[in-house]
Amino acid sequence: MQNLVEVLAGDESLGDELGQLRQRGFPTAGIAVLTFDDPWSAVEPGVAKLVSYWVPPRD
Repeated sequence: MQNLVEVLAGDESLGDELGQLRQRGFPTAGIAVLTFDDPWSAVEPGVAKLVSYWVPPRD
């Protein structure tokens, strides 16, 4: 899932969010919020913007 987020997230993604995601990793239970303005049929690498993500706390 982390790879998909990194591929879809374009240059307009929040640098801190994307950098933190890469540093902390993205477990299966993580959630990423990506936005894009075009229809689903236009989704391709680099068109989305990562606006937020959440990962469960580590025990």
